[in-house]
Amino acid sequence: MGVAAVLPGPADFAAWRQAARGLLGAGVTPEETEWRVAGDTHGPSGAAPRARGSAALPASGGPSFHVPRGFMDLAEVAIRHRDPERFALLYRVLWRLTHGEHELIQAATDPDIVRLTGMAEAVLRDAHRMRALLRFRQVATGAGIRHVAWFEPEHHIEEAEAGFFVRRFAGLRWTIVTPRRTVHWDGQDLAFGPGGRRMDVPPGDVTEPLRLAHPGAPSRVPPGMDDARNGRGSALAALARELAGRNDLPDFARRATRLVFGEGPPGAPLCFVGEQPGDEEDIQGRPFVGPAGRLFDRALGEAGVPRDEAYVTNAVKHFKFEPRGKRRLHQSPDAGDIAYYRPFLLREIGLVGPRLLVALGATALRALAGKAMPVMKTRGTTIAGPEGLPLFVTVHPSYLLRIPDQDGQRREYGRFVEDLRAAHAQVA
Repeated sequence: MGVAAVLPGPADFAAWRQAARGLLGAGVTPEETEWRVAGDTHGPSGAAPRARGSAALPASGGPSFHVPRGFMDLAEVAIRHRDPERFALLYRVLWRLTHGEHELIQAATDPDIVRLTGMAEAVLRDAHRMRALLRFRQVATGAGIRHVAWFEPEHHIEEAEAGFFVRRFAGLRWTIVTPRRTVHWDGQDLAFGPGGRRMDVPPGDVTEPLRLAHPGAPSRVPPGMDDARNGRGSALAALARELAGRNDLPDFARRATRLVFGEGPPGAPLCFVGEQPGDEEDIQGRPFVGPAGRLFDRALGEAGVPRDEAYVTNAVKHFKFEPRGKRRLHQSPDAGDIAYYRPFLLREIGLVGPRLLVALGATALRALAGKAMPVMKTRGTTIAGPEGLPLFVTVHPSYLLRIPDQDGQRREYGRFVEDLRAAHAQVA
């Protein structure tokens, strides 16, 4: 007799975790478990549920089980995948982790880990697509103006991504209609309803979504939403743990001392993006603390930009270097390095929620623009950045340190301060 584990929703991670704990505590094997979502008329393979006896789901409780944080972070994303076998796969990996295969999450070639990681990556791509492509229509209703959008996600991402749109459009009333779920925001509360159809979205003026988030608009967020500052700080910390725990990091990242993530307050209006950590950043685990960072701090001060009110990060999160005896010589990231870290950089920016991005140098500009661009030709200008965010371009402070003559250094340092002042003026 098997055990039927019935979950209330298709991406309810808390319910899956509670059910999995009960199953583990009762010693129920993956082969003895059949996972379903309440209301589904088909089993995990798409066929009708098997006509066989089933036992009640064991109550959660009993002994506690310790699993790597990386698995929990991965599972929380992968459960949103549309694959009907996702619950069973998650439980099988959990069973293996708690029954002797403690290092399984690091086994990059294990079929279950490959499949689970692929699911999570597909979900993240779908989430990025939703953020980048969703377009609202401004519709007049009896209760006033509402912004309505239609979107067809590939996976169960509606609830997880709702917080992003609340952060961007906190002062508006909007509705997102998908085939599975409808998401409503009235300026104070978030609500979910059944799915709809494309024809349910009435015609209206199409509006670019990020243009709706006026810099001066109040950020009214209901209690408990993830975009509260402490909630976004926790989400940033979770993102850093996820990246640090990946088993497919570039080879140079494995030689680095540690991952160097961004720092600064969530909600900072300015987000500065540099190239990569240097030797001192790698040792301290903080961005922009070496010679270029100290020059950057001085320039920020002269430009009237308090560093503790800005968010500072790098396009590449590990120190890439070439060993030379006891020294570690900086190596510039290549296109593959930039591409690897770019999805994490974009997620980091989405959590911070700045009003203006500042690219410090060519690597940052390529990561933010999505293609190679000449820094000197675009320096001091504002171009379109990721997801429509404005992107201001300037040099990296290390460029100033490489200028051989003092007159040139003074001249370029003054230009750099003016660039920072101009960027700050856009959000002042």
